[in-house]
Amino acid sequence: WNFNYWKKRGVPFLKPTPFVGNFGKWMSLKMNVGLMFEKIYEDSKNHPFVGIWVFRKPALIINSPEIIKSVLAKDFSHFADRTTFADKSYDALGADTLFFGKNPYWKHMRVKLTPLFSSSKMRTMFDLMNDVGLEFVEYIDENLDKTMEIKDSMGKYITEVIASTAFGLKANSIKDPDSMF
Repeated sequence: WNFNYWKKRGVPFLKPTPFVGNFGKWMSLKMNVGLMFEKIYEDSKNHPFVGIWVFRKPALIINSPEIIKSVLAKDFSHFADRTTFADKSYDALGADTLFFGKNPYWKHMRVKLTPLFSSSKMRTMFDLMNDVGLEFVEYIDENLDKTMEIKDSMGKYITEVIASTAFGLKANSIKDPDSMF
């Protein structure tokens, strides 16, 4: 009965499989979740949005940049809760990010963070992040013959990005393992 949800509303949809919806290949480990969503996009890119099923629950994938902007900027207060895959009991840090946070936490954080992401600030941050990215690529190239701890390496990169974009500082955390940051 639930698989008529999108049809009743006149929304284009991808045909689901009983019990797993559109997640069958992911459930059977035949496709990772990123490739699965890429396939969903490829199958529906001619539509501004498409209905899918996350198991038995209907979900909407939005392909149109204009609609995405409207949902994430102008009308975000109407779309405060979403299906999340992060459970606070297993992933306390991940569950409280803007991507996975639930109301009222998400709405509170979204209101606080919105001014930080104006067009001019994003352009400035892009240049800073690009510079850090180039420095990180050099670091990787210099250390290709060594064993690197990915968590430590990504921590250095993230620290440098945060220091440069949020504080306007050069932390030198990528090349200096004893950096104050």
